[in-house]
Amino acid sequence: MEEADEALGFAKPRGELTLAVNLEPCLMCMGAAITLGVKRIWYALESPNDGADALLKLWEPPVEQPFFSRPREVVGGVRRTESRRLFAEYAAGDGPPGMRDWARSLI
Repeated sequence: MEEADEALGFAKPRGELTLAVNLEPCLMCMGAAITLGVKRIWYALESPNDGADALLKLWEPPVEQPFFSRPREVVGGVRRTESRRLFAEYAAGDGPPGMRDWARSLI
C-alpha cells in the first residue's frame, strides 16, 4: 500500500483499486486502504482478534471529507484453502514461536 500511496498520492486513481490479501485487514490497514481509494477488498481468512470487516459495516464516512468512502465490496473466504496451507507452512517453519502459534490459530 505504501508503493500505491507513493504512486497515487491523493489523486483519484484511474480505474478501481482492489486489495487482495491472505488475512482480513486490521483497522489501521483498512483505514489506509480507504484513504488510498480502494474499492474492493478481498481476503482469504478472517482475523478473529483484530479484523476490521465488521467495524467497517458500522462506519459512517465523514461528509466533510468526500475522499473517504466505504469500499464497494468486501469479500472474505477468497482462496481460503490455499491461504490456510500457506499459514500452516509458516507455522511449521522456524519463525518466531509467538508468530508460529498465531499462524497455527488461523488454520
